Amino acid sequence: MIRAWCLPTGYIGFGRDIPAGGIIIARGPEKPLRDFIAVTATHARGDVLLVPGVPGAGSKIVAEGALTRWRQWIATKAPTDVRVLPL
Repeated sequence: MIRAWCLPTGYIGFGRDIPAGGIIIARGPEKPLRDFIAVTATHARGDVLLVPGVPGAGSKIVAEGALTRWRQWIATKAPTDVRVLPL
C-alpha cells in the first residue's frame, strides 16, 4: 500500500512517506492508485501530475476549494481497492 499526496502547489506524489506540508489524497495498491490518480489529475510537462485547479488558483482559499472539489469528485469514481481519504 502506498499513498497519493499533494503539496500546496498542486504537485501530486506517491509513496509511504509524506513530505512536510503534504496532504494525503488517497491510499491503495501502487498500480491501481497510480493509474486512478493519473486519469483524474492534470498532466504537466515531464509526466508531472497536478491537482486540477490548484496551480492556477489566485489564493490559498481558491486552491483549497479546488482540492476539496476534486477529492469529492474522485471519491465517487475510485476503484474498490483505492480509498480516497476525507479532508
